[in-house]
Amino acid sequence: PQGSSVAQVETVLQQLEEAHVQLEELFHQRKLRLDVFLQLRILQQCTLEVTGEMDAWKQDLQKQAQDFSAEKLAAPRLADGNPDKLALNRMVEANPEVLTLAQQRIHRHMERRLAMNNMIYEVIQQSHDLQQYISEVQAS
Repeated sequence: PQGSSVAQVETVLQQLEEAHVQLEELFHQRKLRLDVFLQLRILQQCTLEVTGEMDAWKQDLQKQAQDFSAEKLAAPRLADGNPDKLALNRMVEANPEVLTLAQQRIHRHMERRLAMNNMIYEVIQQSHDLQQYISEVQAS
């Protein structure tokens, strides 16, 4: 009778150990899925942020183009309607702020372009890293 009790306890312990291993595996798989889901949500948020920045930049560029067109219409016409270097130099000499404003606009544009390129690169890099991580998870 005592031998069968020990055997029953050992059987129960073995079953508990097997159940524990199965639960650990299920927990690990769920943790990986949740981690992938979290990384996808983070990527989605970054993508939405970059898209928003790009839309804002687009609107800013459209406004600048409209402002430039309005300034161009308001500026005095050059003699033959075709701005050559001499006529452009005369206009800049008469109004040096024109050149300074243009330089500022170019500088702002280049800074914004660089920032956008960096943001886009980061999102692309993040998506490549996530793709590699997902591939590794699927392989394991």
